[in-house]
Amino acid sequence: DEEDMREWLRLVLAPLRAEIREAASGGELLRVLASDPLPDLVITDVRMPPPDGLEVLARVRARGSSVPFLVISAFADEAVRAEAARHGAEVLAKPFTGKQLLARVRQLLPEHGVTRPAPTGPEER
Repeated sequence: DEEDMREWLRLVLAPLRAEIREAASGGELLRVLASDPLPDLVITDVRMPPPDGLEVLARVRARGSSVPFLVISAFADEAVRAEAARHGAEVLAKPFTGKQLLARVRQLLPEHGVTRPAPTGPEER
């Protein structure tokens, strides 16, 4: 939900060359997730303008979607971890490094058929 965090995430995830869609609230995230096609991965914070990240996760799962979720939070206590796990989501506790985030995202993406564009120039090879 925080602009600074979304900007940092875009920079960290840039090497994946993925299309990134953003949301500043839980309601906006639900609208993004109602679009077609679904993303290959959802990264959400727990605490954000309503509904919170865990409520978004629960609503998406209630619709039958299995899109992978990575829940990030500075408040990743046992209750948050248990609720996320109940819905099949991963949790990454703040603070974390860009390297830790990329590693977790790479673990989640290969199972879901993410393809990256072929290199187009010598600088990308």
